[in-house]
Amino acid sequence: MNPYFKYAGILAVLLFFQSAFAQTQFKANSDNIFADAMIKMDKNAKVPLEIRFKESRQISVASFFDAYKQHFNLSGNMEFKQAKVFTDQLGQTHHRFKQYCKGVELAEVQYLVHEKNGSVHYAHGKLIHSLNLDVTPVLSERDALTFALARINAQSYMWENPKNEAHLKKEQNDSKATYYPRGELKISAGAKEKIAENFRLVYRFDIYAQKPLSRYDVDVDAKTGAIIGVIPRIYYDDVQGYGTTLYNGDVQIVVSDSNFYIPPDPPAQFHLNSWNAYGGGGDSWWMADTSLGNAGGYADIWYEVLDTEPISLTGIGQTLTFFHRYSGEPPATYQNYDGWDGMNVRISTDGGQTWDVLTNPTPAYTSSSLYSFGFTHGEGPGIPGWSGQLSNWTEVTFDLSSFAGQTVQLRFAFASDNYVSTATAGNPNWFGWQMDSIVVSNSAGVLYTNEGVNTGITASNLVTEATIIAGNYRLRESGRGSGIATFDVQNQTAYQLSTDFVDADSNFTDANAHAGVSAHWATEATYDYYLTKYGRNSYDDSGARILSYTHYW
Repeated sequence: MNPYFKYAGILAVLLFFQSAFAQTQFKANSDNIFADAMIKMDKNAKVPLEIRFKESRQISVASFFDAYKQHFNLSGNMEFKQAKVFTDQLGQTHHRFKQYCKGVELAEVQYLVHEKNGSVHYAHGKLIHSLNLDVTPVLSERDALTFALARINAQSYMWENPKNEAHLKKEQNDSKATYYPRGELKISAGAKEKIAENFRLVYRFDIYAQKPLSRYDVDVDAKTGAIIGVIPRIYYDDVQGYGTTLYNGDVQIVVSDSNFYIPPDPPAQFHLNSWNAYGGGGDSWWMADTSLGNAGGYADIWYEVLDTEPISLTGIGQTLTFFHRYSGEPPATYQNYDGWDGMNVRISTDGGQTWDVLTNPTPAYTSSSLYSFGFTHGEGPGIPGWSGQLSNWTEVTFDLSSFAGQTVQLRFAFASDNYVSTATAGNPNWFGWQMDSIVVSNSAGVLYTNEGVNTGITASNLVTEATIIAGNYRLRESGRGSGIATFDVQNQTAYQLSTDFVDADSNFTDANAHAGVSAHWATEATYDYYLTKYGRNSYDDSGARILSYTHYW
């Protein structure tokens, strides 16, 4: 692998995370407009995520959805209404549509159609197929509101204060304006994955609480009263700040106070799955995203672990055995490293506070120093592990007798570097890491076992945006899209070792903050330019969060 891809000292890196799917050449009858289109399907090969038409085989925007319905057998109950359209400086027109079922909008489901020279050349999004809901509510709007208010359970609400109501009417110049929540019928999956079986008919209420201050869209199942989703509408951490840039002098910026937003961590990728399971049946542990590659695989900058519960190593002759197979980037030598992506087993004797790599397995580790653990994730050279390819299920043994009498936890750890994986420029057959039949025993019998079950063991993702440190103000904001954050890499190599730029009084004028202020201010200005001039909400036009990682010298 070319080492120049591994690391570059730069002022700021904007990270945009997206899913990757296998690309399929869709085959159909020659008279079908989709016959020559390049189509990327979802992980179940049922719903198209992207459609690219050849220049010689395109279709008008007006005809697109009729053709889509017919070709992909989409129900006649579905319709699409244009929510937004704009034309960019290149003359291309971008249409955003919302999906409706039996006249009711599917919440947070949109589809983008891009038009050039009067024809659709590209379309993308994920429409919901095989949905056939009864859209007649059982609950009244009033009863549904009772469930929504019980979920928020605030001390007071904006509409209960006459002064708030009077101010809103004056502000909007509308005598009927009110904070009182009205239920809008929608079809929503709430916080669950947006697949047909998760959607429900809901009343959506805009609940604006005064004490404590909050505002949420609350989705109440219109049949049962169950709360399907609670979606925040405001954040109250943004304040006006100032800072000194490297080249543009003093500037105004938006920063966060101590009540800043912390997004949830990405989900863990270790999971139970029956694909090529050990012994030919049941489930095995698999470290992979099943939407990647031909069957499943991994992406860049992963650090995934599977930790056992505490195990008391009583008696004598303690050993760890398990079966595994793996497939990833082939090893190579670069500076102090002889492998890129890889995996190993670790042990903790202090309740998971610290971890040491278990050495001398049988069969042996194939690399003595993995770049992914050492450089990308900042652990330094000399971290051994397995890398490359092991196709057949193989038993591994570790001698644990040196830990006799102690209570330990075991960790199965996988790490990838920042370039070349199943998802990016790698082999689509790199499936990651599978394991099963984990057994810790002594001379008298079994002390711990996991035969592919979700008990006594915990999967975690260790990659976070940055390490949180104390400070009154930081270079974060929530008002633009889903947020903008600028982090201090401190000349390190691991993103999770980065920290916030913090300041005591929201005036970021210290010399070590100049690079961060420059990146933060430039990102805000770029976001505002595209939103104002082209109506584009972040880089994906859907408000995606933008992160900057900065170095300074």
